[in-house]
Amino acid sequence: MDISEKTQKSLLLKPLDKKMKGGSGAISKRPFQDHAPLSFGQERLWFLWQMAPQSTAYNLVAAIRLTGLMDEKALEWSFDELE
Repeated sequence: MDISEKTQKSLLLKPLDKKMKGGSGAISKRPFQDHAPLSFGQERLWFLWQMAPQSTAYNLVAAIRLTGLMDEKALEWSFDELE
């Protein structure tokens, strides 16, 4: 299916329009539960792991080096939000 450039542009800008019209555009925090529902991708990985738990096919090892100044308060806030 081929969609026009105008349609593509409007679909890409739709979230920005909402934000500019007063909506926050942010993803809201869901209520706390013991277990969050799995996404389709998470379910698929779990299923594949059940079939071959010794496989390392989905373990991606990587490291990155960040340079420049670190905003310690922003880093602390980021980790606090993960809890």
